[in-house]
Amino acid sequence: MVRHFSQFIRSCALVLPFVLSACHAQSSPTAPSVVDGSRHELLRRVAEDPALTGERDAFLARANKVLALPVIKRPYSLEELKASRISWDPRYATADETIREVFALARSDAMALSAIVRETSDLASAYAITDRQDYLVRLLAQLDELTTWDPLQRPGWSSFSTRKPPPPGGDGVWLATGRGIQACIDSLDMLPADAVPTELREKITAMLKREVVRIEDDWKTKRPWYVSGDAVYSNQWAFPMAGLVNASLWLSGGHVPDPGSAYAESYEFGMTNLLRTLDSQGKQGEFVEGPVYAVATVGILLSPADLCARAGDRRLIDHPFLKNFPSWQAHLLQPGGYVLNAFDCGFGARGGLRHFADIYSDLAVMLRSPEALWVLKRYVRQGGREDSINGAIARTLPDSDARPPALFASYPMTTRVNWRTNWNDDDIASGFWMRGGDSTDRHDHMDRGHVNFIVDGRAILIETGTPGYGDPKLASLYRSVAGHNVLQVGDFDPAKATAAQFAAGGQPLDTTHREAPLTVTRLDVEGGEATADMSAVYPAVKKWIRHVEWTARTLVVRDEVELKQADVALFRWHLGSPVKDVRWFGGLINKEDVDLSAGLLTAPGYTITYTSDQPLTERLETMPDVTLGHNSEHHTLVVRSAAPVRSLTLTTTVKVK
Repeated sequence: MVRHFSQFIRSCALVLPFVLSACHAQSSPTAPSVVDGSRHELLRRVAEDPALTGERDAFLARANKVLALPVIKRPYSLEELKASRISWDPRYATADETIREVFALARSDAMALSAIVRETSDLASAYAITDRQDYLVRLLAQLDELTTWDPLQRPGWSSFSTRKPPPPGGDGVWLATGRGIQACIDSLDMLPADAVPTELREKITAMLKREVVRIEDDWKTKRPWYVSGDAVYSNQWAFPMAGLVNASLWLSGGHVPDPGSAYAESYEFGMTNLLRTLDSQGKQGEFVEGPVYAVATVGILLSPADLCARAGDRRLIDHPFLKNFPSWQAHLLQPGGYVLNAFDCGFGARGGLRHFADIYSDLAVMLRSPEALWVLKRYVRQGGREDSINGAIARTLPDSDARPPALFASYPMTTRVNWRTNWNDDDIASGFWMRGGDSTDRHDHMDRGHVNFIVDGRAILIETGTPGYGDPKLASLYRSVAGHNVLQVGDFDPAKATAAQFAAGGQPLDTTHREAPLTVTRLDVEGGEATADMSAVYPAVKKWIRHVEWTARTLVVRDEVELKQADVALFRWHLGSPVKDVRWFGGLINKEDVDLSAGLLTAPGYTITYTSDQPLTERLETMPDVTLGHNSEHHTLVVRSAAPVRSLTLTTTVKVK
């Protein structure tokens, strides 16, 4: 994905004149644009600006860490993979022996190239700043190694899902394809023309040509699942298509190819398919696969968007989704250092903003997003993340260019409403979010109807979050109804339940993107009112409608449930009350004592009361989470009908002192 200084270089046409004038009045107000002048020369001007000395030093310290690392080489066996510095996926150990090695090696290509994109960008930037040959030598060695990866993406990446080896023709291009192309083109884009030896440049050109052929053939034959399924929304679709556009543009001399020229059809084919990806997302900036996959996908999309815009084709960079995405991304921020962690948001633990720091820098610089710049100035910099050049350049932008996101928003495509009292003081702000569900959701959980509540920066109601994909309880305790503040049909232990038991209770684990319309009837500075209809979510449910009203210190939830046949109706309320002290990123969450009696839960500073038209029982359970911290545990209030029922109306009220 696009990262750090390379993004600044490619965006100099928009940013540089302003940055230089902001740094010191003596800078030329008529500096040439990237299109008109040498990118390397423009970079040198910024590199020599005394106002950026501290930021450059921080970046070079980061680049020096990369310099000290060995070139990432392709492993050809599990033993070589274990001995490499490529990240290890826990799924390798759980995969069947018949697919273990082929899956691990194919997956390692994508994981290796994620690091290679980042490291080559850092090295090329460092060389452009300093002219130090050690940066260039190390960069060229990595690029030379990469040209031997034929194909960039080996077959077998889909084997863990299919539980069988790839078919004879392979399973197609994938993430490594787009990343490998990007690593080369980003590096070439920022280096002076004579920095890359002719022989290596020819190797890179040959690699780009053969990968263009592979991408087009895989779309023609519909070899990958995401092509045969026309999954235009998917990150897996976007990565190779971004590579196709980048490669076609580069092979055409950095210009939009003329009709009838060698790569004109390839370029337009890739552009059309990337526009389909953007069209499949929300016009208000919603990404249908959730925040983590949004960062990866938008990160790689910014590369062709910028390169094409500089070549005169603004179809990507002016798309409504990209224009509004920074606001949607900014609304992930919750009071108290929390991150809105719906979907597969593996960085959703308290303090998780640090994992998103680079994308806010990229959006602030490349898209000139005032909301992303606000996040950088108000939040990211408090976390000390200043080692990316885009972050450093964004620091020079004046406060007047930053604009706080709206305090509240409703997003129809990802069926989400989020609200907070202010952006001024995170520790005394209150926040709320709620989920419905849409058929376009991907990487989603059985969280339809979930509500989250934070008061004065303190989590009251949470969800369990998302651990790594290799976690054995991912499906049963995190993705399932058990991991959210929602209805469960039947009183069974989710930790010991099988998928069949979940299904028998009417809540399958497959999360087949079920519709749960979310209607917001009021949303203002005082609070809001919303209703979600989950009647179509659970096969065992005839009706489940959740109506919610909230203010900064109160939350009232009314659940109306009708079952198709009598069963226990059970609700969980995951409390931001850790069972034991949880240390997170140097901070401390104190242990809380939670008292439970009939119809009332009392915790330090707040109460939860619940009433129903049916007799109830209640209990406290201990549940794992990755929201309060990594591998933490929290108290969970479980309220259930005392006996099987056909219908139940439950009103739950949270009051914070």
